[in-house]
Amino acid sequence: MSILSSFPAAVLWLASVPLVGQVPQPNSAPACSGCHHSQAASQPGTPMGRAIVLPDSNRTLDANPKMTFHKAPYTYTIETHDHKSVYSVTDGTRTISSEVYWSLGAGVQAWLFERDGKFYESLVSYYPAINGLDVTVGDEGLTLHNLEEAFGRVLSEPVVRTASDAMQRTRYPTAS
Repeated sequence: MSILSSFPAAVLWLASVPLVGQVPQPNSAPACSGCHHSQAASQPGTPMGRAIVLPDSNRTLDANPKMTFHKAPYTYTIETHDHKSVYSVTDGTRTISSEVYWSLGAGVQAWLFERDGKFYESLVSYYPAINGLDVTVGDEGLTLHNLEEAFGRVLSEPVVRTASDAMQRTRYPTAS
């Protein structure tokens, strides 16, 4: 089970949060707030709204500039420099890395990132009780066969695209 399945109500709002350095698009929060004012105004104050954090404003990542977790044969690292966070996984020979796009969670945090046109959810999460990384809840039983699988859970359909498409269908329904 993906951590995202715990937050279905926030998927549309997640699509409105721009990626780091991204210029807001026509289907972004500012554009959507014209028709969905009450949702746009209230969402940032909800638990889910407070739980979706851009890496450049993530106090947890700033306070822990390098976190590492080892689950043989893979080592997971999140490094933050100047409010930019990079998620990496190595098998000791090769390393795969990606910039963190979103952090999910107000206490426990998992991360979303993109690689080669696909969106991924991290297989490790930050846990405040241990002030460090461990396996993401629900991923404990995964058997990983290679570095690509260890990198993260591929989202079957990118959350951003799904949410964006849903908003477009709602606003511009097609005739049947």
